Amino acid sequence: MTASSTPRRPTSRLAFHASRIVVDVGVLITLGAMSLRFVNGGTSNVHSVGADALPALLLLIPVFVITLIPDHSQPIPAPLGWLALLFGIAAFPYAIIKHIDAATIADAVGGSVGLGARLLIVGTGITLIGIVLGLARGIMRLPQGGAYPTRPPAPTVSRKSAPTTGASSPAPAPQKMSRPTAPGRARPPAEDRIRQAPRPILPDVGRPEDEDGSENPA
Repeated sequence: MTASSTPRRPTSRLAFHASRIVVDVGVLITLGAMSLRFVNGGTSNVHSVGADALPALLLLIPVFVITLIPDHSQPIPAPLGWLALLFGIAAFPYAIIKHIDAATIADAVGGSVGLGARLLIVGTGITLIGIVLGLARGIMRLPQGGAYPTRPPAPTVSRKSAPTTGASSPAPAPQKMSRPTAPGRARPPAEDRIRQAPRPILPDVGRPEDEDGSENPA
């Protein structure tokens, strides 16, 4: 079985690099936290504006804009990556502080910490992880492209050399064709054929005679 020559492996390019996707997911979670309650109280409910949590989102907006800079299939460039890391480092501790404030207010009013304060920490933390992931690929000098090899195509079998399923059997020996006999006439047996065969004619050497011309009987 012969396989056709395998071409070069095609590549599939991602629309966005993995680090950019992680950063964008973190920013979206932070944006969603702004619409949820930070404190669930019996008499009053505190939202993001009342808890002064809006600056955390404002710190992450420049990071989101940086991820939109082409080439999207590449990590964030190193200079912009370090700048985004500063915004992420500032936003994550600020989210922790706002969670502590929400817990303090909840204890004072007899309520509980809302889902918004928890998601604020999760969103800023995921954004920081995405920034570090993009910078780590540059520091460790890993492949920067978003191209990954796909599965090679299956080899095709040539028609001229198709595979044999079993051992090759020898060709049957040709059979000797006997001369057909005339209809209505049986073939004589072997002994009759020998008797009917013509006998060879021997030369006549004559009989021996005596000196006087009379025959000498043997």
